[in-house]
Amino acid sequence: MSAMFHLWCRWVAARRRPIVLGPFRSELGFEVLYWLPWLHHLRTTYKWPKERIIVIGRGGSGRWYEAGQVTDLYDYLPLTDARLLLHQQSSQHVSVNQYHTVQADREIARYVTARLGVRRYHWVAPTVMYDALAPWWKDQMSVNTLGRQTRYQERLAVPPPPAELQLPQEFIAAKFYSRGTFVMDEPTLGFIKARVRELATQMPVVLLNCDLFTDDHADVPITGENILRVPPNLLTPSTHLAVLASILSKAKFFIGTYGGFAQLALRCGVPAVSFYSQFAGTALAHKALSDMLAVRMGIPWL
Repeated sequence: MSAMFHLWCRWVAARRRPIVLGPFRSELGFEVLYWLPWLHHLRTTYKWPKERIIVIGRGGSGRWYEAGQVTDLYDYLPLTDARLLLHQQSSQHVSVNQYHTVQADREIARYVTARLGVRRYHWVAPTVMYDALAPWWKDQMSVNTLGRQTRYQERLAVPPPPAELQLPQEFIAAKFYSRGTFVMDEPTLGFIKARVRELATQMPVVLLNCDLFTDDHADVPITGENILRVPPNLLTPSTHLAVLASILSKAKFFIGTYGGFAQLALRCGVPAVSFYSQFAGTALAHKALSDMLAVRMGIPWL
């Protein structure tokens, strides 16, 4: 973290204006492994009061931030427009991650604050976090240096599942989807379906599938006895991540594709087994950090 940013954070703490965080609209794994811990470090180090914090989450993720006020990106930006923005970002920068502050992020922050009646505010964009922690992903930062810029809570503050959702007393959460590290060819699909159906003979399996297509990952549809799906009416653009996280937090363990949901399971304190067929297009640093957190938390995570 630069000396200039350190001084800015101290200056913000001495002011009274609201502090807007976000919008975070890229990969879930980066949100739970880095963005949230990085913000938690800022808030605790510089003593930013909770009541001054306005979070722009997405899919209900704002409820994980313990902020004074929570808003949702999808309440202001239609899902089709959000997908288009990710596609444009990926085309221009070869990544959906927010390494570059785009004009759309500034406009979203301005629009959200205007709707809330806030005229003046301080803004922390995800790009600042990406700049600060990029050396870690490139194997140019030590664990100790990462630790000086992040602070990990034992568990994410995940609200309980919706009252109308009837879950089994004990269940396994599962989410398999296609991504660069886990391409869905026929042998892989057969393996996945066989494993989930085998587990379902021992305990109910709740699929964390969502048909909103908020990113480029396509969930694998699995059917069979004792395999349950979340009612689609609970998975709206502005609620789906919050609902799925609340379900995941109650599971006995998680099984699925290596990636954001496996890392979310870890941050929720849920044992997890995740799969990849080729480790390409992602940083080994993410897995190394996840393994370290699992050991520190005493959570089985493979």
